[in-house]
Amino acid sequence: WATWPRDAVAFDGAPSEYASSPQVLRSFCGRCGTTLGYQHAARADTLDLTIAALDDPASIAPGFHIWLADAPPWARRVHELPRHERWRERRDDESET
Repeated sequence: WATWPRDAVAFDGAPSEYASSPQVLRSFCGRCGTTLGYQHAARADTLDLTIAALDDPASIAPGFHIWLADAPPWARRVHELPRHERWRERRDDESET
């Protein structure tokens, strides 16, 4: 996710929107269902966008982690997990997770 001023965001076509709670409006592609954005009434002048849905996701570099208080315990160590450039082969003694 990346946060942008709401008036600086333009979509190629109008996204579909869903009020997931009284304070939250979520946007998504009406054709494929891809999650696009999140807007909270308390911050109505900003829009959080999913980085992967951008035309050039590599142009956005992360600067910090947020919401760690709500993250599962393993999320604090996810950077320590093995890394693979592409698919990896699963050993017979490994689970799918």
